[in-house]
Amino acid sequence: KKKKKKKSTAKKKKKKKKVTRLTEHYAFLRTCEEYYGSVARLIVAIILGLYTYGVEEAREYVILPYPTGNGTYAKGIHDLKFIFFYLCVFLSIRDLLFRFVLLPLARLTSVAEKDQIRFCEQSWLTLYFVCSFTMGAMVLEECGFFADPEKWADLTVIYKGSPVLLLSLMKKSFYLLAAAFWLHCLLTVFIEEKRKDFVEMVVHHFVTLGLISFSYLTHWTMGGIMVYVLMDFSDIFLSLAKACRYANIYSVGYPAFALFVISFPITRLAFYGRVVWGIIFHPIPYLIADHGSLEACVANGCVYSSFLHLVLDTLLVLLLILQVRWFYMIIRLLIRSVKTGGEPEDIREAD
Repeated sequence: KKKKKKKSTAKKKKKKKKVTRLTEHYAFLRTCEEYYGSVARLIVAIILGLYTYGVEEAREYVILPYPTGNGTYAKGIHDLKFIFFYLCVFLSIRDLLFRFVLLPLARLTSVAEKDQIRFCEQSWLTLYFVCSFTMGAMVLEECGFFADPEKWADLTVIYKGSPVLLLSLMKKSFYLLAAAFWLHCLLTVFIEEKRKDFVEMVVHHFVTLGLISFSYLTHWTMGGIMVYVLMDFSDIFLSLAKACRYANIYSVGYPAFALFVISFPITRLAFYGRVVWGIIFHPIPYLIADHGSLEACVANGCVYSSFLHLVLDTLLVLLLILQVRWFYMIIRLLIRSVKTGGEPEDIREAD
């Protein structure tokens, strides 16, 4: 009996320790959630203040660094300053929108209290994806993709003109702002309420940041822009459908979800799969066709090696696997909805 009592008391102590650790963990997260916006706004205010007063070191945080003077920009280590500043800007905007626009809007539209934060998250993502896709489309227009639709079928455009050592204002802004936004997503995913696909989301954010960094540093920016725009398109409809579901606006939510289901396999599986195929299996022939030989390509500034190509392939395939998994979840969700006759739930909460 004494042994049993000792064991039970030991188990109770362990449970208490786990509970206290969890409460401390969630208390820390709540503190982060409460104050991250204030910290970010303070940093933005300090940098903008220094920039306004003419401190030269603050300029590269606010304005794109490495201008060449002819409308293009080079790349360098100071790009990290620009990314850091706009990471703080994204965190500030997110916090301000949540507090003063989206949460009041959620209450006004009678969103259930438990869903109000999710409504804010999805509304914020909808706003970003619309802006990001629009900017990406402008970059593709700059590259002539809409004037010549055959470029979408011709994978040589991924490598044409490689290496892209100098970027236009639009291209460089697009790349660095994308890096800042996904860094912001990686930070906030640990603050948000944990979902069943938390691990997949963390992996997705790391892979996305890896692809952005890798394609930027190795000058494969055309392929990176194509992938990014393909990913953004269906995200618009998914985020909008989720936000409308939480707000019970089904007249917009259902059509948005239908467009998401239609666009996802087209952009994220078919088109993206084709881009992945071209990058994995055809880089050397395309580079040789563009430069005459692989040696000439490297001499002209191409960053290429078997190891780097393997890293790029791994990241692309990981991202493709995530898309296949999410599409599987979408199909399961649709089948379940048809069988039960209920409305589609948040796919991030699907088993």
